[in-house]
Amino acid sequence: MMAGIVAGRRKRKTLLLEKEKELGRKLLATGNGRCNLTNEQVGPEHYHGGNRELVKAILGRFDGKAARRFFKEIGLETKVEERGRVFPACNEARAVRDLLAAELERAGVAVRLHSEVMGIKLQKEGIIVEQRGEVHPAQHVLLTTGGLAGPQFGASPAGLEIARTLGHTILPTSPVLVPLELESRWQKQLQGVRMDVEGRAMVGDRILFHDTTEILFTPYGISGPLAIQVSRAVLEHCQKKGFRLEVSFFPGFRTKDVDEEMARRWAEHPEREAGFSFIGWLPSRVAPVVLHSAGVDKHRTVKTIKPDERRRIAETFTHWELIVKGGRSYKEADAMAGGVETKEVYPQTLESRIMPGLFLAGEILDVAGDWGGYNLQWAWSSGYVAGNAL
Repeated sequence: MMAGIVAGRRKRKTLLLEKEKELGRKLLATGNGRCNLTNEQVGPEHYHGGNRELVKAILGRFDGKAARRFFKEIGLETKVEERGRVFPACNEARAVRDLLAAELERAGVAVRLHSEVMGIKLQKEGIIVEQRGEVHPAQHVLLTTGGLAGPQFGASPAGLEIARTLGHTILPTSPVLVPLELESRWQKQLQGVRMDVEGRAMVGDRILFHDTTEILFTPYGISGPLAIQVSRAVLEHCQKKGFRLEVSFFPGFRTKDVDEEMARRWAEHPEREAGFSFIGWLPSRVAPVVLHSAGVDKHRTVKTIKPDERRRIAETFTHWELIVKGGRSYKEADAMAGGVETKEVYPQTLESRIMPGLFLAGEILDVAGDWGGYNLQWAWSSGYVAGNAL
């Protein structure tokens, strides 16, 4: 949509072919239906996979500020939330899609829905785009079919296969920014608990990830912002020796601080059971699970718990280790790693080095951003650059 608008504004005769019954089905689902448009901290350091210089060049042409200006021009007001995440002021992804669709029409772009492309061929007279029972001759073609994340919204490997048949290298793909499956037996006890925790992923003394944010416990493991953000580091490093993923249920508190606060609370209510002693401090279902991990019966009265046992409990609460089994599928992933080798496109235009007249943009390329609006920014930036170059 971005590329079509830019090309249309340049008075190029532009046809947008969309396989689905409506434009932007996947866009409508982003940000839990609110559409995390971009981030105030956009920069190449937030992108993975592809050539960092290519990413830098594309973002340099159309960055987060440019994206916000563009959306304001077409009628969308935006707001900034925690971690620099930018959302529509109206909190509606549908507004983003509808304004883009309106701007496509204003730019004179022809849009055809239910129009699946079966193949692209380079012939003597130019490029031919093939549909069932119909062909479209073109001077230039832009392939923006996305990745494999979100098959329920229409994502499929069709675009990658077209790129492969045209001679492009497709690097191995995998889901990224996904909930995590864990190896343990406590998931059902914590299922549905949502809270802020401090998360850490490490290999030995090397810190791969450290943040305080929300976690959601599920029947299979963990989801929510913490799981999504840490998933890339976890899935890349969890098989390495010395890897640890742990959470603290008391963000910002040292083990010593938690131990002292437990001692104070227990001195005031010495007859309470250990499991009940955390009521009003933590979600009620958390303490019994963590106490079990620490080897302490939740029914013991706190006055019978010795100082060394209390310190062990505090250590468990602040360094609770999670054993990762793997990530969830593309159906729950926010993005895809891998795709078309970025060395095979020109960094200033995104035109193919393999097939003249073919351009590639968006998630079909081997570029995957961090959580927080970075992947949509890549869509706007790469679409803008390719649309201008068509």
